[in-house]
Formats: sequence, C-alpha cells, structure tokens
Amino acid sequence: MKNISGFTDRLAKNDIVVVDDIHDMSIYGEPYLSHNFLYSICHKGYTKGLYDMQAISFAQHDVCVLYPHHAVQPNENSKDFRVTWVVISEEFFKTISSQQFFNNRFRYESSPCFHLTDSQYADIMSIINAMKTLDRSEHRLRKMLMCNILDVLMEMTDDFRDQNEPESKTTTPRISHRLYEAIAENFRKHHDVDFYAALFCITPKHFSTLIKKETGLPAGYWIRQYVTIQAKQTLRKDFHSSIQEISDRLGFTAQTDFCRYFKRETGITPSEYRRRLAGKR
Repeated sequence: MKNISGFTDRLAKNDIVVVDDIHDMSIYGEPYLSHNFLYSICHKGYTKGLYDMQAISFAQHDVCVLYPHHAVQPNENSKDFRVTWVVISEEFFKTISSQQFFNNRFRYESSPCFHLTDSQYADIMSIINAMKTLDRSEHRLRKMLMCNILDVLMEMTDDFRDQNEPESKTTTPRISHRLYEAIAENFRKHHDVDFYAALFCITPKHFSTLIKKETGLPAGYWIRQYVTIQAKQTLRKDFHSSIQEISDRLGFTAQTDFCRYFKRETGITPSEYRRRLAGKR
C-alpha cells in the first residue's frame, strides 16, 4: 500500500497524521478492526466491501469517517482508486473524543460514508491541505494546531452531511452502537449476551430482540464476530507469539477453549489459520 511505510512510527510520534495517495485499502481480504480514528476522502475511483457486515461503497468525492473498533472489509478496488487519510492514534483519540468534533459520532458509526458536491469537496480539500502542510512541519504547537484544524474539518463535514442528507440527522444513538463500544471494552473477559444485557439493564431476550431489530443480526453474533476478528488480527500481527500467549491475551481460560471457539467460528484451528497466512507471505 503506497505511502504506508513508516506510517505506524509517524502516528505513534505525532498522534495526528495525514497520509496521501492511498490506492489500495484491502487487508488480507478479511474483516479488519482499526483501533485508530480514520477520516478518509476519495479523489477518484471506488472501493466496495463490508462495514460491520453491511454492504458499503466509497467512491469519488465521498467522505468516510471510521470510528475505532468497527469491522471493515474492502473486497474490490478500481485501478484508479485514490484517497487521502487523516488518522488519529488510539490513545490520543481517547483523550480528545469528548470534544465538539466528535459529538455526532453515532451518525457515522451507523453510516460512515456520504457524498460531497464538487464545491463541498473543494472546501474540504482546502482544510485537509492545510493539515498536510502542518503535518510536514516541526512547529512546537503542531498537535494543538492540528486539533484546531480537525475541529473545523469535522464541523464542516457535519454541516455538509446535514445539507446533503437532512433526513439522516438524529439525536439518539442506537443501542447497537453502544453495544459495539461495550464489546470493545469487555470482550477479553466476557463473551456472553447476558453480561452485555445487564450493562444496559435489559433482559437478555429483550436485548437480543432490540439488537436484531436494529442490525438484522442477534447480539451474540456481534460478540462472536468481534472476538473472532480480534483473534485473526492478533494471529496475523503477532506471528511470533504462541497460540497459548494469544489465547491468554484474548481472555480465554485455556488454549483448548480458544482453539475450540476459533474453529467453531472459522472452520479451522488457529494453527491452520497461521499456516495458510504463511503460505501467502
């Protein structure tokens, strides 16, 4: 993926970075959970895939705002696909997520993409270009200034979405969005629906009914999906860690429990999954 080399180190150092001329968003052809905040704008071409297992497309002059801990699976990119990213690190996002430019996050968590008019695209790019200039600098107030510009970017993005999709504006986040956050915080200790229903003071049966009504799938599915994607991602990224170490990290009481869980959800064992990955390297 072009321009990604050194990206992780740069993000760890600066917390907010701009990555230009991205042309391929596919990651192993499987769902991927990003722990960072990602603002993406498409210059040309398109990509199609899944967002939280729902079909999604991202094309020329679209904006896509991805909040942490949602599953994305790009399946198809056009050859001319080109985007720019604004990325905020996981830890810094936690620090600033209560600020004004994240007040409408549930709108994007439900539907992350929307289309800009030509003039709106030009206005958004003028702000992103200012961030690109600052991103290259060593200014002593770089991070504070980047946050200020980000505030303007998100305010303008929200305003354009209100103009283009006025019927999508709502004031109450769906319970499924709150479930996703709860799973991200608790999945290492809790894999059962009863625990999450209790968090919302709802009976498990009613809780599952609400989640299925909002998403088309029961609460247990989303818990299993999140744990499975985390397991796959850990097996990919920490290739030198043992299965036992990964089992411990994911909160399973025993390696055999982890292997049984993983095989039930994927059809193969963690070791077989790694062997297949090794064959692709």
